Amino acid sequence: MISIIRRLLGRPSAVDILEKRIGRRFKDRSILVQSLTHSSYAREHKNVADNERLEFLGDAVLQLIASEHVYQREDGDEGWMTKTRSAMVCGEGLLRIAQELDLGEHVLLGKGEKKSGGHTKKRILEDCVESIVGAIYQDGGLKAARKFLDRFWGGVAPQQTTDHKTTAQEVFQRDHGATPRYRIVETTGPAHARRFVSEILVAGDVLGRGDGTSIKAAEQAAARNALDEHSRAPSAHAKPRPSARSRRRSSDSRHTKIEQVPVPDARPTNSDPSDGGGNRT
Repeated sequence: MISIIRRLLGRPSAVDILEKRIGRRFKDRSILVQSLTHSSYAREHKNVADNERLEFLGDAVLQLIASEHVYQREDGDEGWMTKTRSAMVCGEGLLRIAQELDLGEHVLLGKGEKKSGGHTKKRILEDCVESIVGAIYQDGGLKAARKFLDRFWGGVAPQQTTDHKTTAQEVFQRDHGATPRYRIVETTGPAHARRFVSEILVAGDVLGRGDGTSIKAAEQAAARNALDEHSRAPSAHAKPRPSARSRRRSSDSRHTKIEQVPVPDARPTNSDPSDGGGNRT
């Protein structure tokens, strides 16, 4: 591990740039290097610790800080808080952080993993974000980790963490009486950089299409696009609300019909008591 640290620290542009992107000067820079060390690299080098323990720690820290953020929204119920926290710490959310930090150019990989394009693999980058959060926590405590994540989560808004699939299910069940289903119609790219295209179907009709780096992301994109189209087009199932004038006409018509109902003659009729109920026609 010492040789790795010396090699990286000998290139100021490597660790210095990453520290600048993270926004923290580490007291122990070796822990930052460890957070970037993939298990494939550690297997090829003696006495080198990988980032898996830091990843475990960082996952717990992420969950805690995300929970704090959503709890501060007093208008959010438990269901909203759970969905929003999940969106904040999900793979796509972590991948965005990794891309902003440009972690792909810093992660240490074994020869085989590097050759297969490990620097761009979604899972490796997501795990690296978790391990960096763990390293920041170890080096500076919860306050330092919170400060780092505030850059990405400081303005948590509902539209940033919307679960489009849940919204689509509610909307299309209400307006079409059917539950949406999804299907993957296209998969492209090599194994380490796949892209998926998903369609959303309601009652057999394709209402939207979307793509993403995972099946889940593609389905979310398809649901979002279908909702956008749905909001722009008048619903074929929605009944137009009658105007005030037509409502008055309808009301007048009802009153007229009531007035035209014949009123039975209440005058007494000549009847023979022995007839058991009067004359019948």
